[in-house]
Amino acid sequence: MKIKIIREYFEGWQATTKFFQLVVIAFVVNLLLALVLALPIANSFQDHLGSSLTSEKVVKDFDYLWWQEYRDEAQGLEKTVGVTTLTGKGAVLDNLESLVFLPQKLLNSPPVLLLVFFLYLLVQTFLSGGIIATYFQKQPPFKSGFFFQQAGLFFLRLLGIMALSWVFFLLVYQGIGRLGHWFVDYLSRTALSERPAFFVGLVISVILLFLILFIQMIFDYARIHTVVRREKNILKSILQSGKVVGANLGQALGLYYLIMASLVIFTLVMVLAREALPDKTPLLIITAFLLQQLFILGTIWFRCWLYASQIKLYQRITSSPSPATNRSP
Repeated sequence: MKIKIIREYFEGWQATTKFFQLVVIAFVVNLLLALVLALPIANSFQDHLGSSLTSEKVVKDFDYLWWQEYRDEAQGLEKTVGVTTLTGKGAVLDNLESLVFLPQKLLNSPPVLLLVFFLYLLVQTFLSGGIIATYFQKQPPFKSGFFFQQAGLFFLRLLGIMALSWVFFLLVYQGIGRLGHWFVDYLSRTALSERPAFFVGLVISVILLFLILFIQMIFDYARIHTVVRREKNILKSILQSGKVVGANLGQALGLYYLIMASLVIFTLVMVLAREALPDKTPLLIITAFLLQQLFILGTIWFRCWLYASQIKLYQRITSSPSPATNRSP
């Protein structure tokens, strides 16, 4: 089993390398959506700093007094920017925290952030159909508009799967999340020290993260089943993916966490590289920005790699027919 998983691990890497255009497409789309949020924040910084001496100090070293003043005057989207968000390590930790406590984060988010987040989900759902079809059928993505044709063909079905996945996410959050939050509050009020509440909260966060990733994996295979089998019934796709994963749980989890572990190692290397780079001159700031974009490109690469490897595993488990027999809708 381990040898087979390693084989699919590297076959997924090869497929991602072969169709690197898919990574670039996803990266460009993510960058454009990020600019929708980043440009107003950048303009806000510029307006607040202007050409004052403080702006020179901020470039050379972080000015906490200026930051307090900025936060006191912040409105709307500006309130979402924190000190940790401005550093590579802090941004990663903030994103991890947002994944575990996503519903609470969304409820407290400005409308423009919610709108961009919803648009992001729609775009990612659209792209996923073209990505899965390209990896499965091994067709040049831009030949005769293959990628966008497949993305459009499966969009509504994958959108339904995405909507149902969010139902499961919310059930986990509202069930285990609320129960865990209540128990941590109870320990905080009754325990003699804060340590029991801290460790229980940590365990609950780990459990939530595991369940979120597990549900995501199940619905990944539902997307794959929908595209590979041209399935129109999304409920059937979800049930079938649950059966496939349940019958091959060790292999599915092994492959998933092998790629996740690779992503964690890549993230640590990039964060350490980013933290070691001083932002003292415009050239170094530009270098740090490019390094951050490389990190984002890498995380998108790993997502595509995960899809490619899961498709290989799905094909072996279900003995899918050759791609040539699945070209017509």
